[in-house]
Amino acid sequence: MPRESRYWRTDDQGNLLNDADIANIKPPFDAVVHDVVAAYTQHIASDIHSIYIMASVARGLAEVGSSDIDSFAVLEEMLDPELVMQDWLPQAEENLKNKHAAVVSDVEMGLWPYGYVLRDPEEFSPGAFIIKSQAVCVWGSDLAPELPDYSLNDRMTRLAIANEDILFMQDDIEETVEALEKASSPDEVRGLCKQVCKHMARTGFSLTLADNAHYTRDVALCVPAFAEGYPQYAQQIAQLGRFIDQPTRDASEILRFLRGFGQTLISLCDAWLDEHNPYHYEFFVIGDDPDFEGS
Repeated sequence: MPRESRYWRTDDQGNLLNDADIANIKPPFDAVVHDVVAAYTQHIASDIHSIYIMASVARGLAEVGSSDIDSFAVLEEMLDPELVMQDWLPQAEENLKNKHAAVVSDVEMGLWPYGYVLRDPEEFSPGAFIIKSQAVCVWGSDLAPELPDYSLNDRMTRLAIANEDILFMQDDIEETVEALEKASSPDEVRGLCKQVCKHMARTGFSLTLADNAHYTRDVALCVPAFAEGYPQYAQQIAQLGRFIDQPTRDASEILRFLRGFGQTLISLCDAWLDEHNPYHYEFFVIGDDPDFEGS
């Protein structure tokens, strides 16, 4: 089993434990993180409350040359996010990816409104969940101590966790199809293939969370869990795993897959949403809402 493949640890109450830590960000990834933080602060330092690194780099499980740098900045509380400069982000990501191409396969940066993280207690906040369970603060004041615990023993919490992937799967696939139709190089096709197939694997895993009290973002575990939950699609899910390990440079090949099994996955997601989130709430309601009819 690859070294990055493991389910998230929990305490005796089933609360997810966060393995992310600054001490895990070691050479050569520390230099990339340094430059990511510099890019945020050089452009909009006065607008930022805190900056976070998540995923394998933050957990000390990154692999040189194949892992991404996933980051986001939380904006100041009273700031209107519409007034924050964002047009610099795509070029900053591209510059950092090119500068550190020997270390990371991609660089992702994002700006999160403060209100996206700190929400009504009856609403599940995907941002709060990420900070609490899989990210480390590398600049500013850490919000994690202010955020709730997330227990996998609670089925509603598991549904809320799953909702984030499932709700946006159709958009992800449709946007990827559009991008593939316009892709100008085999390397661009390869990147899009790997990215969307990772999303599909994680969404497939999320479809199983209603009945399974465990959690992971490691695709090496998501793929077999998806296949176990949906054995009728074992062949297609196996192909999904192959596309993650060896993404194709042939746009027509991945487009056929997305127009085939991708549409099947969208149908599975629609059925899940009909049962658990019929109003398609982005912030899944976990408290008492008389208008909410999900499970």
